[in-house]
Order: sequence, then structure tokens, then C-alpha cells
Amino acid sequence: MSTTSGTPRSSTPGGTDTAGILRSVEVDGRPRIPWEIVETLPGTSADLIAKWSKAVRSTTEPDARARALIGHALSTYWAVQLGLSAEPWDVVAARRADEVDEALDYARQFGDADLWAEALLGQLHAKWGPDHLVERPAVLAELEPLHDDVRDEELRYLIRSWSVQSALDLGDLSRAEAEIDRFEAECEGTDLPLFPRRVRLWRANLSMLRGDIDEAVAVNQSVLADTAAVAGSPFSFQNAMVTFAIERYFRRGLADVIDPVRSVRASSPRVGANWDVALAFSLAECGREEEASAIFDGVVADGFAAVTRDLNWLPVMLLVALTAIDLEDRARTSELLETLAPFASLDATHGSGYASYGPVARVVGMLAARCGRTSEAVGHLATVLVERGSGPWTSLTRLELARLGVAVDELDPIPGPTVPRRSRSSVAEEQAEQAAAELQTMGLDLWAAEARQVQRLLRSARERREDVPTARRSAGSWSLWHPSGVATVDGSRGMDILVRMLAHPGEAFDVIDLDGVDSGLPRTSATEPNMDAAAMQQVRARIERIEGRPRPSSAEQAELTALRAAIAGGSYAPNVSAEVEKARVRVTKAVRRALAAISEVSPGLGVHLSSTVSTGRRCSYSPADGRSWQVEDGTDS
Repeated sequence: MSTTSGTPRSSTPGGTDTAGILRSVEVDGRPRIPWEIVETLPGTSADLIAKWSKAVRSTTEPDARARALIGHALSTYWAVQLGLSAEPWDVVAARRADEVDEALDYARQFGDADLWAEALLGQLHAKWGPDHLVERPAVLAELEPLHDDVRDEELRYLIRSWSVQSALDLGDLSRAEAEIDRFEAECEGTDLPLFPRRVRLWRANLSMLRGDIDEAVAVNQSVLADTAAVAGSPFSFQNAMVTFAIERYFRRGLADVIDPVRSVRASSPRVGANWDVALAFSLAECGREEEASAIFDGVVADGFAAVTRDLNWLPVMLLVALTAIDLEDRARTSELLETLAPFASLDATHGSGYASYGPVARVVGMLAARCGRTSEAVGHLATVLVERGSGPWTSLTRLELARLGVAVDELDPIPGPTVPRRSRSSVAEEQAEQAAAELQTMGLDLWAAEARQVQRLLRSARERREDVPTARRSAGSWSLWHPSGVATVDGSRGMDILVRMLAHPGEAFDVIDLDGVDSGLPRTSATEPNMDAAAMQQVRARIERIEGRPRPSSAEQAELTALRAAIAGGSYAPNVSAEVEKARVRVTKAVRRALAAISEVSPGLGVHLSSTVSTGRRCSYSPADGRSWQVEDGTDS
């Protein structure tokens, strides 16, 4: 077992000069690469940066230069946040990337397994952030085979650490557990204190992710107590604070962390924006929206520039998104959807994997729903349910899906007994019921109560819809319920026009009134022709198809009656003003786009509406039974 490599063994109580400790450590007579600077935030210093900078300038041997480049890159990771560099983060980050790329070129030529591993680990540490995530799998694939040939004990453990980190980032909890087991077996008995401690913290994170919340908190409290007086400890109060805040979120008690978050923020200027986001989110969740907005607006100005694109960018941006949702900041919600969507396949893992904010797809789905992109929202949420095991984040995702009041075909592969295809509203109601049961089992009583309330609302709406066709506006979308089908589609001008007609069956609306562009244009009389040529052709073609059947069903007979009524106004007459014709074209195209969107989601409802809605100089909805739709506005509910 090596006694010269790795983390300093010093454990002087009360020590604070972490950078000094790092400067004093050498391995085989050469400066040790300070991995902890990135991983565990012990800090850096101008002296340390200068030392590695001098090494880069003065070293010409390929292997020594490679190590100097890696050391300098790591020493500058927090330089911008600490005020040790006047250059912007992206400039310093680009330089770090160039340095570790050059180091890797040297290492590949040199061929030594330890140097090669150091260079690849340098890639992972120096580029730790959202801008290089796409490169990480290739680096890990090159690094893993080197493990058995690496002589340095610490390097072998770092390789295994990144295997754990990768599994946690992907939300693959089974693989993460297997990697943790492998890591623990390998480093058993080591006198490098960082690594056995990591095992405890990773397992605590797994406990939280699986719903054993008390266990996760207890482990963090224990580790915090064990390391409180250790100089250069790789575990900080901030790590524990994140875990405690997640526990409070799960138990709807974020009011308890507002003052502690203020305290941590005051003592942590280099990551102050991160804690500002945490404070804004906590305030917003507790209903203190005015205070939350004042902090939030300052953090998210200039395209979220205050949130540095470092290793914690993703979890912080997840909190930014949740805060925007709480504050109903629609403009930023749309921007955040585009920002976070590329990361939807990942978990928002904090730091070295000691805490997790859950699947990014859950929050991306919530953002899409608020932007009226309902199909996209359901797709993201359903993916979480299909691909992820049980746990509080999965149950909260299930609750978000139930809130939408819809479900899609992708929900059928969810593990469980095979059931016949059911209505979307029924599936949503079942999702709320299941979420309530799961959350209750995990002791998350307030979330469970909320899920039961959603279930009651869905049941009530379903019972009403059994008798009355209903169109409900909610969160930028329209949900339609009718005996012929159920659909939820994004809100649009065409949907607004269509719903207006659905509420007044048999009434002929002048396109000027529906268009709303120029109310001074003349209205048509009831004796003027109604349907345009294209619409007339479509309706007549449908009539011919039904009449050509040997035995039309009763539903088809009713549809035939409605179709004949729809064309009763005659064919399209072109002798109208140019402005009126433009209005007719705008309204017709808008309605047809809405009908196409409905047909894509629910072919049955699409057939009903396409055969009963007529467009032209006048537009109308003329169902055979004459039933009007109930229109509800759920945007304030």
C-alpha cells in the first residue's frame, strides 16, 4: 500500500491553510497534482497558481510538462470566483481546456500508464462543467482500461470515482451501487481519508434517491461531525447543507433553510450566485414571492450570466427553472426550456455525487408544460417513469404528469399488470393515485396530500365530462373531452376560434368577427354562401365515402346528416374585398391547423370535428345532436 502518493495524511485539528498543505505535498520528489482543488473546493491561492505557471514555463521534458499543464489547469479552476483572475470564466475555462488537451497529447506519446491516467483525469477535472459533457464518455472509455496498469494508488481510486460519478449523472442507480461496491472493495484499508468517506456519502445519496430520507440525513450529519476539525477536509458544510435542503423540499419545509442559506451565502462569496438561487427558490416555495423575485431577477439577468458554467451549473440551473415556474416567469421559462433540454437525459448531480436534484427531464417536462408544449412535456415526464426506478423524484414526476390531465402511449410500458387501453384522463387519475400512495409510503405526507387533491380534481372533471363535452384551457394548452375522443393540444389562435364555435353549435360566425384584425370590415348576411371551395370538396368527398358503404353505422348516419347541413349554405363566392378574403384565409388556416393538431392526438375526435366544422366566409360547428361544449378556464386553478 502506497504511503507517498495521494491526499495529505495530515489531520491537524483547526487547520485552515489548505493551499499551504497542498503546496507542501510532493510525490517522488515532484509536486503533486492538486485534484482536491476542483473536487472538494479547499481553495487555491495566487502562490499556488504562480508555482504551477512557473513549472509550465520552465519545463521542457514531455512528461514533466504534461504534469505541469494539468497542475496549472486545476489550480486555476476557481480563480475567477476567488478574484484571482480578472479574465471572464469562459476565457480561463478555454485556456484550461487547451492545457489539458496539450497534456493528453504528451501523455499519449510518452506511453506511461500513470501519466496517461493523470492526463485523462485532468480532462475530467479541468473541463468539469456543462460545456464538455458530451466529451466525457469518450474520456472515461479511454481511462477505464488503464486502471490495472496504473501504479499510483490515488490515481486508481480517482478512476473508480469517475465511474461512480458517471452512473450517478445518468441516474442509473443500480449501476451506481455496483460501482460503489467495486470502489469500496478496492480501497478497503487505505489510509487516504478522502476515499472511504466518499463511500459513505455516495451511499447516503443513493438512500435519498430511493426514498430512505432519514438515513441520508443521518449519514451526512455523521460525516459532518467526523470531519468538522480536519484541515483540508474534502467534505464541507455546504455539501451537508445541500442534502438537508433536499430533505426539507421533500417534506415541504423549505422555510426551515431560509436563514441557514443566507448564512452560507454570506460566507461563500465565490459561489454566492448559487446560494442566491437556492434562497430565491426557498422563498418562492414558501409563498414569499416578492422577496424571491428581488433576488431572482438579479441572478438571472443577462441570460443567467451570474450562474457560472462550472461543475455545479446543472443543479443550480435546475433550481433557477423551478424558481421561474414558481414565480410564473413565462419569458424566462421559455428560455430555460431551450437551455436545459439538451441535458434532459441526465440527473442534476451536485459536486462529486454526494447529492442529487433528480432527473433533469422532470423539470424540462414542467417547463414545456408551462410553455404550452404539452406533448413535449408528457414525453419527458413519461421517459422518467419508464426508465427510472422508484423514489421520491419518480413519484413527483408522476404527480406532474397527473397535473397535465393527460397520458400518452409511452406510459403503457410502465412495469405492472397489462391493462386494456384506457382514456387519457383515466390514466392521469391513476398516476395521481399511485403518486399519492408512493409519497405516503416514503413519509412525504404533504406531497401525498397534494397528489390526492389532484386525483380528486381529475375524478370530478371526468365525471362531469361523461355528460358534457368540455374544453378546458390550462397552462398554455387546451384539453378537449368528447364521446368521440380526448385530446390535449398546445394553445393557438386556431384553437381559440374553434372553441368559440364549439360553445355555440349551429351559429354562423362571420370571419371578420373571428379574425379580429379589422372590425370595420362589412359582415356577410346569412343568405350569402358560407363554405369555401376546398372545404366544400372535402365535405362532399366524405359524404360520398359514407354513402358508398353498404351498411353505414348509426354514427355514420348522424355524421352524414351533419355533413349535409354543413354544406347547406352553398359554394364559395369569390366576389369579396381583398381584406375580407385575407381574413377568411387567416381564419381558415388557423382552424385547419388546430383540427390537424387534434387529429394527430385523437383521430376519433378529429373525425368528429372535421365533419362538423365548416369554414369559409362564415364558420360554424354543426353537430347532429346540437350539443354545445362547456368551456372552462383553468389557468388560475
